[in-house]
Amino acid sequence: MHKIISMLKKHNRKIKKAFLLVLTLYLIIFPLQERMIFCGGHQGLLRDFLPKDHTFTKNFVGKKTKEKLYYKMIETNSEIELLSEDEKEREKYRKIVAGEKIMIVFHGNGQRVGRLSIKEYIDLFEVNVVIVGYRREFSWRKVRNENEFYDEAEDLLAEIKKKGYKEKNIYIHGHSLGSAPSIHLSSQNKELGGLILVGAFTGVDNLVPRLLNKLLRYNLRSIDKIGKVNCPIIIIHGRKDYQIRISNGLRLWEKAKEQRGSDDDLVFYPYDGGHSLPSKDVHIKALKLSSIPILK
Repeated sequence: MHKIISMLKKHNRKIKKAFLLVLTLYLIIFPLQERMIFCGGHQGLLRDFLPKDHTFTKNFVGKKTKEKLYYKMIETNSEIELLSEDEKEREKYRKIVAGEKIMIVFHGNGQRVGRLSIKEYIDLFEVNVVIVGYRREFSWRKVRNENEFYDEAEDLLAEIKKKGYKEKNIYIHGHSLGSAPSIHLSSQNKELGGLILVGAFTGVDNLVPRLLNKLLRYNLRSIDKIGKVNCPIIIIHGRKDYQIRISNGLRLWEKAKEQRGSDDDLVFYPYDGGHSLPSKDVHIKALKLSSIPILK
């Protein structure tokens, strides 16, 4: 009898320890998820490291969010002149900015719109570019949820359409964290010109241990939305991506293929790289396998 009582006491102690561990994880992880996911930080920090075009960051009040939202975009000749001192380059940028096509870029975790060079993205895609700034980058105090994250993307698309761009000439590029709003936006707007994903994930629940899944406030289940995307899709994923395993990109491609019934205009392009944004050469090779009319 004493042995049984002793065993029960030990068992109860283990249960208590497990409970305290889960409670501790909950108290730490649940309230801090926003900072962990949107860890780009405040736009005002480390200004010495900002590119010259950080002043191109603009804002508007979103219809859905009712909040001030931020983006970076080249729109005027004076802005073009700041991109380059070479007149031939300036003329190239003038033609690009005056063109009908535009790429909306949703950047990855740990980046900030102010520190991303729009010149590099325009040189990469050879079309005009909008780099989206997540609201978290501009304030530590914003309380947000998953739906608000998607609402920001929808407000931004509406703002771009107001500028005269037709939906068929709007392309979406999502890297890492940016793949979630990119897939959501493409699933809701059926006439978009194309979707390019780099280092995309199926959902946050697939990136953390199962024990922590119940603690998630941000699920970002892109695997449930990719099948609703009608436009051409390119999924680029590095074989050496140890942050988001290549199996995530493959599962997204398989899900889209399953929903469409074929792999028409679905490109899965693995390359020998990690989680960083791949080179223009990698994008060109992937785009050659697709009908998306960029870099051709």
